[in-house]
Amino acid sequence: DQQEALRSYERAVAVRRKLAFENPAIPSLKADLYKAYLDLGNYRKDLGDAVAANRSLRAAQDVLENVPRETPDELFELATVYGALATPEEGATEPTEQERDDQQRYADLAMETLVKAVEEGYRNLKAIQSHKRLAALREREDFQQLAGRLEKEIQAEELATKEGGTDAAKLADRRQAVDVLRELIGSDSPEARHRATLAATLYSIAEIQIGLKQYAEAEESLQEALETRRALLDEQPDSPQATLDVLAVEYVPGRLFWAQGEYAEAHRRWQTCLDKLLQMAKAHRENQDVQKEISLQERKIFQNYGRWGLFPLARDHVARSVEFGRVRAAADVHDPASEGEFSAGVLMDTDAELARGYLRQLAESLRDEEYQWTVDLIHLVRCIAAIGASDLLSDELLSQFQTTFDEKSGQEWIALGMAMVHYC
Repeated sequence: DQQEALRSYERAVAVRRKLAFENPAIPSLKADLYKAYLDLGNYRKDLGDAVAANRSLRAAQDVLENVPRETPDELFELATVYGALATPEEGATEPTEQERDDQQRYADLAMETLVKAVEEGYRNLKAIQSHKRLAALREREDFQQLAGRLEKEIQAEELATKEGGTDAAKLADRRQAVDVLRELIGSDSPEARHRATLAATLYSIAEIQIGLKQYAEAEESLQEALETRRALLDEQPDSPQATLDVLAVEYVPGRLFWAQGEYAEAHRRWQTCLDKLLQMAKAHRENQDVQKEISLQERKIFQNYGRWGLFPLARDHVARSVEFGRVRAAADVHDPASEGEFSAGVLMDTDAELARGYLRQLAESLRDEEYQWTVDLIHLVRCIAAIGASDLLSDELLSQFQTTFDEKSGQEWIALGMAMVHYC
C-alpha cells in the first residue's frame, strides 16, 4: 500500500545517508543519497504532501551543493556524481520523458564539471576514459574532444619537462612539445593555458640554445615567448603573475648578451628588469606569494653579479629582501647552492645594520622545529661568521644546530659546519 511504499523510500534514505556519512571519500554514495531523497520527494508529491515533498527535495539539493568542488580532484569526483545521476540504473524500465530530461541535464552538468576539472589541472586521462560513472558521456562528441585534447596536453607537458640525456636531446623533446602545442592552439577552442605552456616551453628552449651557443635561434625563441606572454598579459592586465611571466622572459636577453661578451648591454637589460620588479614589489608589499616570485626573478640577476664578484651590485638583493620581509631559507628558492657561493662575501661588502637585518630574518625562517635543511644552517652560520655577528646565534638555534648535526655526524661537511658554530 501507499504507506508501506513511503516507508520503503524513507528506509532507502536512511540507509544511503548512513553509508554516505560513514564513507565521505566515496562521492558515488552522495549520488545514491541524492537519488534516494529525490525519489522520496517525488513520491510524497504524488501523495499530495507538498510540504514534506519540498523538504525532501531541498535535502536532495543540499547533498549536491555540499559535494566539495575546490580542487581539480574534487571537481572530477563531482563530475562522477553527476555522471552517476545521468546513468540509468541496471534493469530499469523505459524512462519517462521527465526522467530522460533529468538524465540529459545531469549529463550536461557532468560534462561541464569535467571540463572545469581539466581546466583547473586534472590530468588523470585513464580515469576520465574508464570511470564507470562517466559511461553516459563516452559517446558524446564533446567528451571525446576533451579526452583527445587532454592526451595531447599531457604529451606536450611530458616532452617540455623531460630531463636526462644531452642538451641536444632536451632541445629536440621541447621542439616536439612546441609542435603539439601549436596544434592545440590552432584548434577550434584554443585555451589560454596552452599558450602559457607554449611560452614556458619556448623560454626553456631559449635557455638550452644559449647553453649550446645557438644565439640567433635563442633570440627567435625568446621573441615568440615574449609576444605570447604579452598577449596573455593584455587579456589579464591586473594579474601580478602574468606581469611576472613577461618579466621572466625579459630577463633572458641579458643572459644572451652576457654569453656573447656584451656585458654593458646585459647589465642595462638587467637593471631595467630590476627597476620593474622593484615597482611590483612596492605595489604588492603585503602579498608574500608575489614577493617570493619577485625575489626568485631578482635572484637570477643578482646571482650573475655575485658569481663575477660584483658584490656592490649583488648587495641590492639583500637590501630589497630585508625591506620587503622576504628573506627565507635557501631551500625556499631555486638553486640554493649558489646563494652560499657568494652571499657571505656580499654581506661583508654591506653595511652592518643591513647585514644584521638579513641574518635576523634568515634565522627566523629557520625556527620551524620541523625544518631539516642542513645546508641552510651552514649558510646562516657562514654568513654570521663572515660579519662577526655571533650574538644572533641564540641558544635555541644552537640547540637546533646541534640536533641536526648529531643526526648526520658521519658527514665531513657536517663536522665542518659544527666547527664554524663553535668558532662563532
